[in-house]
Amino acid sequence: MNAQKAVGLVSKRLLNHQTFIRRTSRCFSFGATRSKPITEFPYVEVLADSESANRYGAGGFFPIHLGDQFKGGRYKILHKLSWGSDSTVWAARDQRVLGSDRHEPSRQLDIMRAIAAQLPKHPGSRNLVHMLDQFCVRGHDFLVLELLGQNVQDYVTWCVVDERLPGKKAKRIAKETLLGLDYLHTQGITHGDLHTRNLAFTIPCLDHLSEEDFCKELGDIRRAEFKRRDGGPLEPGLPKYLVGPAFFPKYLYPLSPSTNIKIVDFGQAFLSKSPPATVCTPLVLRPPEVVFGDPIDYRVDLWSMGCLLFELITGQPPFDNVFFTPTSHVRDMVGTLAGEQLPHRWQQKWLALDRAKPPEEPPGYTLQTWLEEVYFDEEKEQDLSRRDIRKVGELVQRMLRFEPTARATAAEILKDPWFEDV
Repeated sequence: MNAQKAVGLVSKRLLNHQTFIRRTSRCFSFGATRSKPITEFPYVEVLADSESANRYGAGGFFPIHLGDQFKGGRYKILHKLSWGSDSTVWAARDQRVLGSDRHEPSRQLDIMRAIAAQLPKHPGSRNLVHMLDQFCVRGHDFLVLELLGQNVQDYVTWCVVDERLPGKKAKRIAKETLLGLDYLHTQGITHGDLHTRNLAFTIPCLDHLSEEDFCKELGDIRRAEFKRRDGGPLEPGLPKYLVGPAFFPKYLYPLSPSTNIKIVDFGQAFLSKSPPATVCTPLVLRPPEVVFGDPIDYRVDLWSMGCLLFELITGQPPFDNVFFTPTSHVRDMVGTLAGEQLPHRWQQKWLALDRAKPPEEPPGYTLQTWLEEVYFDEEKEQDLSRRDIRKVGELVQRMLRFEPTARATAAEILKDPWFEDV
């Protein structure tokens, strides 16, 4: 794109005063976070795979249109990449028109700056998305980040036949995630929301493409006008239309030696010197100290990493339930983690919770037997041996310890010989 770069721009909700941009060179991704929940919303849902209209408005997503330009015309919106619970992500071109904005930094901006002050000799520094620029628009922080491809969950869903990764690829992704996590923890940073949707693939450089060809690579642009049910005018703060997310072609994901995994989305991240009261990790991955309301630290990531390793290998998390609640989650953990006892300080709270709910059948298996049962499914391809799966179970159990101080660190797990051939 003629000495211009592709970057990624992510706009976060106004409540957090954050917006994020990702860039690799000529194109970038941009996202905006959701508004407060609205029970009655007067707009017709127009795209099934896009964010809902009720995520816009006061305190919600930043309204973005194709062709919009930011920071004095430097960043031009080209395509939409994805959307999530608190952001939308867009591809855009860095046109190298400089501008300046000054504002008070947000917590996430502090996190991204800490990551940018990287330790180049640490191998995990390449497994984190890095901030390349930042600016502010109407109270939203916009962070320019490198352009990345699909997250691991979407890749598995759309590109893998039996919805689980080949064993060797899963092992490699696990190692790169551990490297990135170890780098974060050496910098005094906790991610706080580690799961397969927050791991993204690097992609080949697309800088040589024109804007038109770049957009073609991401699939046809689908957009639909916002419509009020009563036919009235749009309210302030809403975009004129919604854009459907892109579909990265499979050829961008060969998982070759040059393809890496990067940890993304630091919306729940915090510095060790200022931990929050809790984190909003998905319930199936939520560490027990969060469920029981204990103070938290970087060890919440170690629990999440144990769950993640199980899921990368098998295609599903270790703890799951059709009717999932905090109580059923703890019951599942207690029943599955053989030999693990809840710390004494949680016992009374657990007894109160457990008595308040009808009893359930115990799982009837240990973590290791469950891992083997799920992995050695006759309907799915198996390229890891039983010895491999026993080792996976051992590593997972070292991280899934109820007592946070007993969990193996990322650095300790990486030292295991199992990862030497990756």
